[in-house]
Amino acid sequence: MATVGILSGVIIGIILINWGVRRDKTKIISNVKGMSATKKAGIVEEEDRNSGPEKTVRSESIETLTFHFAIVGLAIFIGYLLLEGVTWLESALFGSDFMTYVPLFPLAMFGGLAVQFFVDKYDKHRLVDRQMITTIQGFALDILIISAIATVSLAVLGEYLVPFLLLALFGIVWNVFGFFVFGPRMLPDYWLERAIGDFGQSTGVTATGLMLIRVVDPETESPALEGFGYKQLVFEPFLGGGLVTALSAPLIFQFGPVPFLIFASAMLLIGLLVGLLYFGRKKTE
Repeated sequence: MATVGILSGVIIGIILINWGVRRDKTKIISNVKGMSATKKAGIVEEEDRNSGPEKTVRSESIETLTFHFAIVGLAIFIGYLLLEGVTWLESALFGSDFMTYVPLFPLAMFGGLAVQFFVDKYDKHRLVDRQMITTIQGFALDILIISAIATVSLAVLGEYLVPFLLLALFGIVWNVFGFFVFGPRMLPDYWLERAIGDFGQSTGVTATGLMLIRVVDPETESPALEGFGYKQLVFEPFLGGGLVTALSAPLIFQFGPVPFLIFASAMLLIGLLVGLLYFGRKKTE
């Protein structure tokens, strides 16, 4: 299912972006008819190339790239300590191990927030270069997408092929429907740039959503990437491989599929009503 999610998210996401560009739904990518063949091929023309990220530390001390990788590593390490602490606390207080199923990514986001707060307050010499961090982000995202696709296995389908295909087909149709119907009605501005990220995350993983946002807004000119990141602070600890995801199988086993379906349907209804009736009315255009 993860394979179908990642592949459909990338392929359909690119198709949706092309549809948005041709129908003038995108605000960042425009005037593609006047683009050169080089630019359409994804190549930066020579006259538009810049010198790249700044060197903020001297090479005899530490390479700038190494320094910035260490900053990213520190954020991940803080997330690891948070996860280990929460796991130990759960085991000590309740004797359970549910938190062992929670991935590192949601906690690493809080580690990144802590590092960001420290840098904003104490980096008086501006050692951390935003462009360098963005470059590392793009590199990590490319590696993540390629690794996810290259390491999947289709050998587990077996006798569950029919329910698997039904779930996959319904999931794809539901996400495409949500993109076209809910996206422009819930998101007050830059709806396509924002909705394509949520589409990518819903069909595959967070990395798919980030990749699609980078395609439709390569220079981060819209608030789509920033808004997506802030949303993750609330979303990931619970649903994006977080607590609810980790507890879903035990809860279904404990209470049965029907009560869990009712709970999920109620949460879906609340999300739709809030998105359509509250955020959808905050038009800024």
